[in-house]
Amino acid sequence: SSTADGAGITIQDAVDSSNDATLLWDATNDKFNFSHNLQIATPSTLSIGNGIVLNRPAAGTHYHAVHFSTNGSCDWSVGQNASDSFQIYENGSGATTRFTIEEGGNVGIGITDPVSLLHIKQDNSDTGTSVGLTVENDGDGDATVQYLLTGIRRWVTGIDHSDEDRFKIASSADLSSNTVLSLEATGNVGIGTNDPHNRTHIVSTSSDDGLLIDCSNGSNNNFTGVYFKIDNNTTNAYKKGALVWERTGSYNEGRFHFLLNNEDNVNNVGLSDSKMTILSTGNVGVGITNPQYPFHVNGAAYFASPVHVGSVTSALRSEEHT
Repeated sequence: SSTADGAGITIQDAVDSSNDATLLWDATNDKFNFSHNLQIATPSTLSIGNGIVLNRPAAGTHYHAVHFSTNGSCDWSVGQNASDSFQIYENGSGATTRFTIEEGGNVGIGITDPVSLLHIKQDNSDTGTSVGLTVENDGDGDATVQYLLTGIRRWVTGIDHSDEDRFKIASSADLSSNTVLSLEATGNVGIGTNDPHNRTHIVSTSSDDGLLIDCSNGSNNNFTGVYFKIDNNTTNAYKKGALVWERTGSYNEGRFHFLLNNEDNVNNVGLSDSKMTILSTGNVGVGITNPQYPFHVNGAAYFASPVHVGSVTSALRSEEHT
């Protein structure tokens, strides 16, 4: 049969003409119109060659794809590119590749040449919920990501919904067991505890565990420690107090320094700001970094109460005289 816009085929039902089917070519819009649903029967043997085959005649820039359109405008298409990768494109002829599966199995989202099994790429200045990968649980369970070395070790990270929605890292398949680190929404971090009471809260079941601060440069006179700052300035400045360990000999022998800097400037404390030093021998120095006695004061000292020296009691005072 034919119309003003094209020609087609009519398949007649000999019993009921209302069941006639037509396949018409729409020359105006360059498309075929089917009067009924198009169905391809399931082949008896699932082997190569059964079903629909889209064949690219030669290598190069030839693509073959299935397009999904609305009112003649192509919204999405799927197909095989010149490198034999399976891809999903958005917006027809001006196609933007959204999804790629390479030969070998690498999957790319936002990238056409993924370098790993799953490679996600964004190239914009977006922030907020539209960025990155989202793992969501809308039920009573946890939102997690699992990591597994087959037969060796499993780790899990995620939000523990059953424990006040804390973010956790655990060496198991369950965030509630073998928890190594727990992070509260307040910013408190727990290591070895699920209920941190301070910004950093470390709990250990062994007397040999705790916090280790290590300087990898083993030369003498290098030091490392804990610094203190109370200021709203976010630069690397105003650290006016510190407790540091200075290496002075082999086998990490050294001394503790209590550092205090009372200058009205942005300078941080250094070893020259040592106010009290404890040697590995136990000698304590105030105002001196190499005390020669168990208690060595470089300057005046005042004792408000009697000082006991062996069995002798004496009152030792040093006062300023005018």
